[in-house]
Amino acid sequence: MERMFVFATISLVAVMACGNPPQVAVDAASSGDAEADARPAEADARPAESLSQLPLGNHLGMQASYELLPTGTAAALAARQQEAVAAGMKVARVHVSWGELEPTAGQFDLSSLTDGLSQTVPADAAVLLLLETIDSESFQLPRDLIDPERPYRLAQDRRFDDPVVLARFDALIEAVLPVLAGRRVFAIAVGNEPDNFLDDVAPSSEEGRAWVAALAGFTMHARDRFHARLPGVAVGMTLRQKSIERGIDTLGSILEASDVAIFNYYCQDEASQIEDAARVGPHLDQLLAAAGELPVVLQELGCPAGPGDSSPSLLAATEAKQAAYLAAVASRMRSEPRLRAAFWFTGVDWSPALTAITTDALRDAGYPELAAQFEESLRSCGLLRYEDGSIRPSWSELVAAIGSLRGS
Repeated sequence: MERMFVFATISLVAVMACGNPPQVAVDAASSGDAEADARPAEADARPAESLSQLPLGNHLGMQASYELLPTGTAAALAARQQEAVAAGMKVARVHVSWGELEPTAGQFDLSSLTDGLSQTVPADAAVLLLLETIDSESFQLPRDLIDPERPYRLAQDRRFDDPVVLARFDALIEAVLPVLAGRRVFAIAVGNEPDNFLDDVAPSSEEGRAWVAALAGFTMHARDRFHARLPGVAVGMTLRQKSIERGIDTLGSILEASDVAIFNYYCQDEASQIEDAARVGPHLDQLLAAAGELPVVLQELGCPAGPGDSSPSLLAATEAKQAAYLAAVASRMRSEPRLRAAFWFTGVDWSPALTAITTDALRDAGYPELAAQFEESLRSCGLLRYEDGSIRPSWSELVAAIGSLRGS
């Protein structure tokens, strides 16, 4: 089992074990220059203007938390959210999965989506909806579509673009339309990090190419169906920055099937060590090049701050490096209109209990060193500390970036 597979898959277990985040998102945005985001002429099935539901300019937001917070921390977070509102935030991120929306075949429970949309900050935010069908290498489809004996395979060895899967997804779209119709959803990501599969299977192999081709087919189908029912909403599938850095060119077919290039971008290298903030510019240039003419959204933007005391960091992490990383991303956004939105992941550190779900599983799987690294990452990924809601220097960097992107 490859290292990245363990890293991503057990992270999914931790998130899903806690259900939906009680604070869906903290968001910040600006009104900067308009982007040149017209799509190629041959993309006649796509919206005439990419991200037309997103206010002009570049936007910063934040996924606040995936768990209930201590009273003091929750109050501190609420105050910081209002500070971000005052600075000009306009976007939110909502995260749900197909499986939780359709717990039984043909029967829908839309409460997680309704709750998520009702909790956005600000209330009238433009929303990036992560509608997971896959998360890393784990399927987030209804249970009857997944092989019960092989959780990383679909039932009856179907491909992701199998007509049965597509028809079921069409039914999901029809079910969620009444909920989405009244909200300003600017983009929908229909999968999260499916390229993790290519850490274990060679991208150039027959299996690797078939996997990407099926994802591209699914993305194109989802794009066309959403366009027919919600014109103006952009559709894509979230990929990892590291996959682009590795030069996996087959992923271009997924981007070609999309209206928007959506990526997760973290400050850590393959060994989990914090990279110098000087690398941010080249990394974002790679993403922009891979996106072609598409606008770019960073669904997850993250960097751990380290222990913050006298304990040595296993990741070479410091609070100063976290703040420098955020500042470097904001600086690049100010000079690049196509970097339309970015969401910090997460606003508040993960709690010891939530972190333990991940780290205990890693240790049980025989990865004690990785578990220790992961513990430090999750326990210091926030702009606010879990224990008391106190802020790190990166919070001030975020607020300053919101103001500068607004042109204030």
